[in-house]
Amino acid sequence: MLLIISAKVAHSLWRYFSFSAEYTAVSPSANKPPRADAKTFDKNDVQLISQQNWFGKYQPVATPVKQPEPVPVAETRLNVVLRGIAFSARPGAVIEEGGKQQVYLQGERLGSHNAVIEEINRDHVMLRYQGKIERLSLAEEGIPP
Repeated sequence: MLLIISAKVAHSLWRYFSFSAEYTAVSPSANKPPRADAKTFDKNDVQLISQQNWFGKYQPVATPVKQPEPVPVAETRLNVVLRGIAFSARPGAVIEEGGKQQVYLQGERLGSHNAVIEEINRDHVMLRYQGKIERLSLAEEGIPP
């Protein structure tokens, strides 16, 4: 291993020090003053170029249409209590049902009800029950189910 590393270092140093002056010399034209017959900058040229629309005509972006306010959703009347929410890449909701707590993910069906968890938010869960969307809010501390 040490032999390979030494060989690579030696090869790199050899290439560094063996470049000929042909490759490292500065071009003599770099130090020459500008030509006397060179055309000066003209504002008319810039205006002519900008009128040609090389990149297409500018079209302002349309303002986004304001979305209508969401319809208020009724609080669910199911006998369940939202005890907690684990909000992450795959959020889960701790729902108490019949005195037992269980963690549910989006799309799962509640145990004894025919309700499906549609959406899990930071402070509430949206349920689909009998074809209607209902809201299950996070339970207040100290309030019995």
